[in-house]
Amino acid sequence: MKIFGGGGDGQCAGLGVNAIAGGRAYLNLGTAIIAGASSQDLRLSNFWRTLISPTGEGYFLESVQRAGAFFVNWFLECLGTGERTGEIFSRLEGQASKIDIGSEGVIVQTHLSGCMDPHWDPSSTGAFLGLRTHHTQAHLYRASLEALTLESARAMQKMASEGVELRKINAIGGGAQSPLWMKMIADATQLPVQRSLSNEASALGAGISAAVGAGWFASFEEAAGAMTNEAELIEPDQNVAEKWQDLSMRQSKIYTITKAF
Repeated sequence: MKIFGGGGDGQCAGLGVNAIAGGRAYLNLGTAIIAGASSQDLRLSNFWRTLISPTGEGYFLESVQRAGAFFVNWFLECLGTGERTGEIFSRLEGQASKIDIGSEGVIVQTHLSGCMDPHWDPSSTGAFLGLRTHHTQAHLYRASLEALTLESARAMQKMASEGVELRKINAIGGGAQSPLWMKMIADATQLPVQRSLSNEASALGAGISAAVGAGWFASFEEAAGAMTNEAELIEPDQNVAEKWQDLSMRQSKIYTITKAF
C-alpha cells in the first residue's frame, strides 16, 4: 500500500478547484467560509493566514470566517421557524432578492465564533444593527449574506492590492447552491464567479495529490486541469459596484462599535 501526503482541508479544496492555475480565488461557502488564492511568493497580512501549498511549491493565502453558513443556519434556528428546509430557503431567497443592496439599513456582524482575520479576536461577537419596524426575516437573511460576502470580499481585495492575480472566483460548498449569494459575491468583488461541479473539493484535492504521487499525471497542474470541472459563470454588474463599496465601508465599522461594549 502506498500513502501520499495531501494537505489541510482548505488547501486541498483550493487544489480541488484548480486554484493553482493562477488568477483564481477559491471560496468555500461551508460551515466556515474560506477565501483563498495561490501565491508563488511569501505574502503575510492580518487579512489572511499563509500556508504551504499542497503542491509543495508556493503558498496558499486563506481568509477564514469561522461562522460562515453556520451563521445562516443559526439565524434560522434562533430567529426564524427553527427549520432549515428547501422550501424555507427558497422563500427567503425569493423575498431577499427583491430587497436592494444594503437591506434597507440592516447591517450584520457574523462573529458568533469570534473573528479570525483581519482582527484575530476570539472575543468578537455577532450583532444586528439598524433594525426598524418594517424589517422582515428576509431583510435579516439578506443582510446576513451581505455581511458574509463582504468579509471575504475585503480579504480578496487586499490580496489583489498586494499583487496576487485574481481574475475569477471558484465557489464550492453548500452556499454555492444559492443564486442570490453567488450574485452578491460577483457584484461585491467585481469578479466573475463560477461554481465548481466538484462540491467535495477537499476530497478531490486529496485525490489529485494521490494521482500525482501514483504517477498518473506528470504534475499537479496537469492533474488538476484534468480532474476538475466547472458549472455556470456569473458576471459582476459594474453598475452596483459603488453601492457595494459603500456598504462594505459601513459594515466594516461594526467591529469597532461592538468592541466599545
